[in-house]
Amino acid sequence: MKFLRYTFLGVLPLWLFTLSAAGKYQEVNYKSYSLLLHSFAKNIEWPDEQLKSSFVYGIYGKSKLYDDLVLITRTKKVRHMPIEVRIINSPSEAASCEVVFVPASRSSSVSEINKAINGKPVLLVCERNGYCLKGAAISYSIDDQGALRFDVNTKTCASQKLTLRPQLLQMADRVY
Repeated sequence: MKFLRYTFLGVLPLWLFTLSAAGKYQEVNYKSYSLLLHSFAKNIEWPDEQLKSSFVYGIYGKSKLYDDLVLITRTKKVRHMPIEVRIINSPSEAASCEVVFVPASRSSSVSEINKAINGKPVLLVCERNGYCLKGAAISYSIDDQGALRFDVNTKTCASQKLTLRPQLLQMADRVY
């Protein structure tokens, strides 16, 4: 467990910075997004009643993140469960996922998704900067140097019955 914590806190941020700062292509960023999304899942605790036969990542609509997330998670598990990555096309489908990623092109749907997952233990992650203040639990941003960052809304997480580990909050750019 200590090894994972040190890896998460030490190596992953450096690797993400290198990938996002060095690569000018969206494809490279989506690999970073996928790694970070999977790290969120490993550093958040869902209520015990949420134990299922598989851990589900839902990607709302079409996104390049889908292929990278499938590749990264194909041999991994979350909470001893195999991982399933699926594309969801309606807000109501979000309630059957543990993590929902909303690409920037679909960010106008965040409020509808929030209504569908209200009070359910679903982590809503938005690609667009500032969406932590518009209902997402986590939103990505790119800093001036091109590094991938993220913000966390702890109130949203608490309302979704999700417990964040301290190391996740320490890595966040901003915590609301």
